[in-house]
Amino acid sequence: MVHIGDSVSPFAKILERLEQGDVVTHVYAPINGILDANGRLLPQVVQARRRGVLFDFGNGRREHFTWETVDRGLQAGFLPDTLSSDLTTAGRTEQVFDFPNVLSKFLMLGLTLDQVIARATVNAARALVPFKNLGTLRPGSVADLAIFDLKNGAFEFLDNVGTKRTGHQRLIPYATVFGGKTRVTLRPGLRLGPYEILSALGAGGLGEVYKARDTRLDRTVAIKVLPASARVRFAVP
Repeated sequence: MVHIGDSVSPFAKILERLEQGDVVTHVYAPINGILDANGRLLPQVVQARRRGVLFDFGNGRREHFTWETVDRGLQAGFLPDTLSSDLTTAGRTEQVFDFPNVLSKFLMLGLTLDQVIARATVNAARALVPFKNLGTLRPGSVADLAIFDLKNGAFEFLDNVGTKRTGHQRLIPYATVFGGKTRVTLRPGLRLGPYEILSALGAGGLGEVYKARDTRLDRTVAIKVLPASARVRFAVP
């Protein structure tokens, strides 16, 4: 995988060295990216795609994309092959937030739901040989699934320079099936007795922590959800 941006070598020269199956991430980087000085697609980019080089989005937080560069790329008919978050600890609270948020940006940008999901699942699995059997609902395949609600409303999205755009659809996690086992996500708005989930705070080896509101006492609380292994380990006889 090649991480492009403000490098010493011109991007066009880097592309000439890439072969089928190689991946370029941060495809819409505004500096040393797929567009020339006039905002047109570099011919080397088109040639690389014809050779089988793959192009990934990679949201990230610093100089990886602006709405303007994405618009120009999409207007030129150059859609990313895969979508990824480039999520870091800092990104959990700034710009990126989570993978569904990144996917929702492309619904706002005009891709269909099918196009977005394919770039997050089957296309991504094909790009990485160890995962080639994932990202599919074929009978007999591994039951690793993410289940979402597609919500309508007004949702704010940010690019890497903090420019805001408003979309009208957002993918909200509902449940996860991993290895055939279902786990419901505690999404904002969900009620657990008197507690209303507000947001996720973090996760670790001993569970996940959520910010919630106690509707009886009108105060903010933290709720920790333990994994099944921990519940068995610490169970009281």
